[in-house]
Amino acid sequence: MKFLGISRGKAYDLAHSGEFHTVRVGTKILIPKAALQEWLIGKAAR
Repeated sequence: MKFLGISRGKAYDLAHSGEFHTVRVGTKILIPKAALQEWLIGKAAR
């Protein structure tokens, strides 16, 4: 969240949006670094 400068709620919204790959480990939602970088590059290109 600090990396993106967004709130916890917005981070959960993005994780559940289906726009990028997430991995659940117990109660944690993990986002692979490569998936996040690809998503950010795609957003910047628009």
